[in-house]
Amino acid sequence: MQRLLLLSLALSIPLAAGLTLDAGQQPVKKQPIPDKKSLDKADELVNDIFKEEIAKATDAVTRTKLAAYLVTQGDESGDDPAARYVLYRQALGLAVQAGDAPLSLSTIDKLATHFEVVGLDLKAEILAKLVEHVPTKEPSKALTEQALALVAEALDADNYDAAIAFGKAATEAAKKSQVIALVNSVAKRNAEVEAAKEKFSVLQPFVDRLKKDASDAEANLKLGEYFGLFKGKWDRALPYLVKSKSDPLASLAQRDLADPKETPEQAALADAWWDYAIKQPEPQQGRLQERAAYWYDKALTGLTGLSRTKAQKRIDLVAARGQAVKPAVDVQAGFIKTLPGHSNEVRGVAISGDGRFGLSCSVDKTVRLWDLTTGKQVQDFKGHNKEVWGVAFVPGGKYVMSASWDGTVKMWDMASGNVVRTFSHPLDVNAVTVSKDGKWMLTGCDDKNMRLWDLTKNEEAKKFTGHTNFCYAVAFSPNGQLVASGSVDRKALVFDLANGKVIREVEQNNAIGSLTFSPDSKYLFTTGDNAVHMWDIATGKEEKKFDSPEGYINSMALTPDGKRLVTGGEDKLVRVWDVATGKEIARYPGHTMTISAVAVSSDGRRALTGQKDGVIRYWGLPAR
Repeated sequence: MQRLLLLSLALSIPLAAGLTLDAGQQPVKKQPIPDKKSLDKADELVNDIFKEEIAKATDAVTRTKLAAYLVTQGDESGDDPAARYVLYRQALGLAVQAGDAPLSLSTIDKLATHFEVVGLDLKAEILAKLVEHVPTKEPSKALTEQALALVAEALDADNYDAAIAFGKAATEAAKKSQVIALVNSVAKRNAEVEAAKEKFSVLQPFVDRLKKDASDAEANLKLGEYFGLFKGKWDRALPYLVKSKSDPLASLAQRDLADPKETPEQAALADAWWDYAIKQPEPQQGRLQERAAYWYDKALTGLTGLSRTKAQKRIDLVAARGQAVKPAVDVQAGFIKTLPGHSNEVRGVAISGDGRFGLSCSVDKTVRLWDLTTGKQVQDFKGHNKEVWGVAFVPGGKYVMSASWDGTVKMWDMASGNVVRTFSHPLDVNAVTVSKDGKWMLTGCDDKNMRLWDLTKNEEAKKFTGHTNFCYAVAFSPNGQLVASGSVDRKALVFDLANGKVIREVEQNNAIGSLTFSPDSKYLFTTGDNAVHMWDIATGKEEKKFDSPEGYINSMALTPDGKRLVTGGEDKLVRVWDVATGKEIARYPGHTMTISAVAVSSDGRRALTGQKDGVIRYWGLPAR
């Protein structure tokens, strides 16, 4: 019987050897790799079932198609770990032989989610093999960019061996691309990796000590301080600090890991972090105050009087630390400025929480960051090799996200412009959004599913199913209890975030391109046809309809207080609606083509809109 490719590789690569720095994170419930007897049995069954398909998988197209199907079969084999493991690994072998990097890497993500596999190490091993199967110039260029993105991801995880391996693969792929500038860029990046590894080497003795004794207090303290007080990665720092026996850091970490839910305990923890922070030098003080602000923000809705004022001022202080220019409060309604730069249709726009920056993405494959005060572009994020359809800011002011038809969502460093992490999907990604606390991400994919990602663990946490066509729009509810997805199947589904079950389904006259929740989480707004529909989630009834007789409304945004609705579409007008009455209260001409994207600032006084030819316009909205 013919065997699927790379099965032997599946059983020979060392997968979970030794301690990595990720061991400091909260443990994830993963299964051990099944024993050889179980794997052999599952392998025999899989090859018997798919022997005809295997025999026909002789070119890149058929291998990719079969690999994608085997991944789906693996997803549905949760009650049989050996079958799931074999299906994923054999799918990986086919994807590598097909030279399909996105599918290969997303399959590794599946393995790392369900089994005790070091994903970065496996990706480093596989990427070297992918280079061998991508012989032409353009795919080699795309693979180089993917390898460089993985270099950034490995550096962020302090996995320097993997970063070096990715760098080597990037070097070989760049040579095949025959682009001299790309070869030089990779060489420069590899030199940076070597320098970073050398800098980190001072911590290596403490890493080695923890391999021998996980309770070593001094080693835990050194690594906890490194991740928390210097890098601001508190989810990684806290498990180390709690073992450090260094008060008050150890006790603060213990209280933090307990994840208090009541306002008084949250506020008290925030105060404790703040009090400790003011006794420390910079940059440690800033990182500690960021942790305090995290808990002040959680407590804010339950605080009153001076306690609320204090919390808000400290949150603002932390937010302003990286903000050179504050946005103007007094905004005149109407057109403010044009932001030129994209060469093709703008598919998504966003405004940062502090109102200083704008973010845009386009069919031209780029993501751009704008200073809204000056109107100048401050970053051009390049790395996607297909259209980019969605963007989002990550709360905290350091990172942004982008969703592309190349099957990935990328996290970018706003300051450097580098890719920090890549989240792989089986097909085109159309939408992305991040939760208010920055811990969770939702994505919408052409495989008809919406996915929830845990950004503290960098892995898929849940998949929401139910659509019969591409998923185009996703949203978190403000109360944190619901999520929603919109699809080409014309339906919007509202899910219970906790159990993943559909609690409401609504349908409009055309594909849903945009949706959002009301501030009280009681209503869902959808659009994509010639109206914005306001649905009562409890009953499923259409509560209100905002009609546009001149053409389809492609995109919309709700002001944070829920009082104003801003829309854009085929009539080329930016329209502002009063939600309470359903009446249009302002309209602004200026766009010369269909408006394809809309975003509103957190104060409800500014908007960004993008149109079909790549032009972005910045607007002032009427005062409430």
